[in-house]
Amino acid sequence: MLGLSLLDILVIILYFAVIIGIGVWSSRRIRSQEDFFLAGRGLGKLVQTFAAFGQATSGQVKTRRKRVCTIMAWDYAALRLRAACSV
Repeated sequence: MLGLSLLDILVIILYFAVIIGIGVWSSRRIRSQEDFFLAGRGLGKLVQTFAAFGQATSGQVKTRRKRVCTIMAWDYAALRLRAACSV
């Protein structure tokens, strides 16, 4: 079956069972939106610091900055073209 051995299939089934088990276990512990979004405010200062640092230094910031600079460059080029054509 798709070139998978019996051991491969068992590992995949075990993986999905563990993931579903974690989902069921965590869904029983969540009582409110605060529990979901803030982990019940049970995270320590160290974990919050690393999470904030990771969010602030993500790759999206660099991508967004590059996109804004590209848009600004196109706008500048269009203004120069418009000025050259109006002369």
